[in-house]
Amino acid sequence: MSTGILSFIEEPTEKEVKEKIERSNSKKTFPNIAKFVKKKRLIANLSQGELSLGLGFKNGQFISNLERSICGVPARKIKLLSLLLHSTPGQVINATLMDDKRHYKLRVSESVEEL
Repeated sequence: MSTGILSFIEEPTEKEVKEKIERSNSKKTFPNIAKFVKKKRLIANLSQGELSLGLGFKNGQFISNLERSICGVPARKIKLLSLLLHSTPGQVINATLMDDKRHYKLRVSESVEEL
């Protein structure tokens, strides 16, 4: 037990530590934009590498991550992505917003459970 200036701060319980780890592991995913991009890419007959290069990336890793729901579309790439996929910026934005809405609903429900 500490007797210094911070001795009044209680150590978190094991349960609190586990809950914090679980919350940090619930990372944001992007299932709607992932499905949208993969579907449109296949219709456009583009490989992941071709689409990624068209967006200015060095290889297909970005599109691979996008289609696996690991990352979203950077705002500065929305217009170009929509052109390459023969869609509209509004369609790309809509899929992205659906993911944001899903993410915030999950986060709110997690925080309500904590109350």
